[in-house]
Amino acid sequence: VRFYKLCTRLSQIICKEGVTQLVYCTGDLLALPVCYHLSKKYQIPLIFYVFDDYINQWPYPILRNAIKLIEKRCIQQVTQIITTNELLSLAYFERYKVLPKIIHNGIDEGTSVIKGKGLLIDNTSNKPIKLVYTGSIYYAHYDVFLALVKFLNTTQRKVELHIYTSQEQYVLKNKGLISDLIFFHDYVAQDKVSQVLQNADLLFLPLSFNKKYQK
Repeated sequence: VRFYKLCTRLSQIICKEGVTQLVYCTGDLLALPVCYHLSKKYQIPLIFYVFDDYINQWPYPILRNAIKLIEKRCIQQVTQIITTNELLSLAYFERYKVLPKIIHNGIDEGTSVIKGKGLLIDNTSNKPIKLVYTGSIYYAHYDVFLALVKFLNTTQRKVELHIYTSQEQYVLKNKGLISDLIFFHDYVAQDKVSQVLQNADLLFLPLSFNKKYQK
């Protein structure tokens, strides 16, 4: 039903606006096959803009196996693949023997380069260590975040975790991110986030130790 609704809505836009090419960005499961179908129907180029690996961004093996077939079929209609980094580019080259165009994520020219404070933290100070994470939190992060929560609640040194995200707090708390030392903040615009990172003592990169989320 959703596939049909997406096709209908996008068809209306294509006809009304005189669209001459389609760009699919990863994130929505059905949008790629919808764009594939409409690209063939209206004979317009389809560009595949990969922010996350279309196959491996999904947590369930059964779903990933089905998506492999979808991507393999849709890729035949794609005129250009764009990735944001060399690793994704290599993955798609190995998968389909095509060379994607790499467009790195940009930085606003008005944003100054972030300079770290250095690797040393003053252990003689009573001031809490400020640990910062910015972004979404999902299945590939939970085990590491839960390990961090355990550390926060048991370490003798006071460490605060500040999370900047657009996600609802109750969702993350239901996953176990509960501690008096965790502080949730609203989403911060790109032109302000550099200052948030600059003011941190440490930045947190929560990559899962679970092998099924390795890719």
